[in-house]
Amino acid sequence: MPVRHDGPITTPGSRSELRLEPGTWTTRSELPKRGLTITEYPFVVGRKPLRGEHAPRSHVALMFPDAKPYNLSRNHFAIEKGHTALMIRDVGSHLGTVVNGARIGIDEPLNAVTLHIGENEIMAGGTDSPFQFILEITA
Repeated sequence: MPVRHDGPITTPGSRSELRLEPGTWTTRSELPKRGLTITEYPFVVGRKPLRGEHAPRSHVALMFPDAKPYNLSRNHFAIEKGHTALMIRDVGSHLGTVVNGARIGIDEPLNAVTLHIGENEIMAGGTDSPFQFILEITA
């Protein structure tokens, strides 16, 4: 799938700092109030499996509890270092991800978008999802 390249994109340099901050009360449940510094990639966010569910195949760095009807998939989105930019990839969630107003996912034209320096808004799930984040990138 193609990747959208909009705005002042980030380059995956060693001096960039990424901090994932809560955007709602729901995301504050698993994130420190001042956010979490991301140092390893891919950094996957998803839903905590319920009793009897299989654990995700890949490592999920940050998991949130969710109830039916789910907004989060067990593997929802990943923050990745691409060859030329930092990006967010929807990793096969059922409801998609919105990054800076652009919807990405398996049922969308794009499954990944590049990130820009400054604040990047992320919403995982449906249109009223409580799983919202701010990804602050400083160069």
